[in-house]
Amino acid sequence: MKSAGCEFVYVDVEKPSDRDKLKNAELFFADNKDKTVVIDKVQLMPELFSAIRSSID
Repeated sequence: MKSAGCEFVYVDVEKPSDRDKLKNAELFFADNKDKTVVIDKVQLMPELFSAIRSSID
């Protein structure tokens, strides 16, 4: 997904295929480090918060 020169990755945690993308969250964030990542329903996967924190620190 692109908007005004920015690349976005949208992940919906309620979709099994998107949830599978986040099984290795550190790799997912590393692969998408130059993009804006939008995670819908992130509260359903609280284990992601430590990976998110590691990626932005």
